[in-house]
Amino acid sequence: MPLDAICLRALTNELKGQLLGARIDKVQQPARDQIVLLLRGNLRLLLNAGPNQPRVQLTEVLRENPAEPPMLCMLLRKHLVGGRITEIEQSGLERIVTFTVRSVNELGESGTKKLVLWSREAGAWGEGPPLEPPAARRGRPHFGLYAPCGV
Repeated sequence: MPLDAICLRALTNELKGQLLGARIDKVQQPARDQIVLLLRGNLRLLLNAGPNQPRVQLTEVLRENPAEPPMLCMLLRKHLVGGRITEIEQSGLERIVTFTVRSVNELGESGTKKLVLWSREAGAWGEGPPLEPPAARRGRPHFGLYAPCGV
């Protein structure tokens, strides 16, 4: 069953109470369309952008990871590990979830990153964030990471 915007609103409100202020210890990518954030306090946050089962949930299931992490996983590790989740939001009744993470880079400068979960699939998560994905990726699930200008 697709995750509709009303259920997603309730889910984001519930996750806010459990995850705000949580520190990201590890990032794993067990499948092409799945990201698992291991959070301090023994929490595992599953982000699934698959067209069949799009979801965001806390899980206790241990998933098998590839021997060599994919490039997206390494990029997310670079930008998110050590950061704290400061905001989880769904704007309006769109099926797009944005996680705001406050972290410190290699130079010791504090910054904000946003992890956006969306899909262009009809009936999946929505029409995509303001940043358009490359045309070659249209119709496939997406994870997006961007830093707001001037932050």
